[in-house]
Amino acid sequence: MDFLQKIFTLFLHMEQILTNNRIHKFIIATLLFALHIPSYPQDSCKKYETPGATDPLLATGCAEEKRKAADVRLNVSYKKLVAQLKNDTEKENFSKSQIIEAQRAWIVFRDAECALQQSLNTGTRAWKAVYGIECKREMTEMRTQTLDQYFKEIQE
Repeated sequence: MDFLQKIFTLFLHMEQILTNNRIHKFIIATLLFALHIPSYPQDSCKKYETPGATDPLLATGCAEEKRKAADVRLNVSYKKLVAQLKNDTEKENFSKSQIIEAQRAWIVFRDAECALQQSLNTGTRAWKAVYGIECKREMTEMRTQTLDQYFKEIQE
């Protein structure tokens, strides 16, 4: 029995339980629809990366998944670095407060830079969104490398 058949069977059972309550039916239908929201596995993402890709919705989903993965890696590197630093109120040494301040400023810069790059790209609104997401992913990956380098430097 495939996924949709299981969902349909579940819905029928729930309908029998809640026969006279339309609100419950609506809530169940909404939840079942939400369960069927597609994810974007890596192999389907290759379709949008090929020259001549034509599905901006698939591309947006794939780009967002990659951006989220890059963001997770960034957060791991950032937390690892911050955990090794001490607070230096006079900021004479590389300190926790400096990296926190720099990271906050970098996020503002990244978002502004990617908004600028997105506006400079031609194409439909959907493809511009893909460009903006890809910009954030690329800049996040570069920042992760920078944070990893800082971590190496304080270990020496």
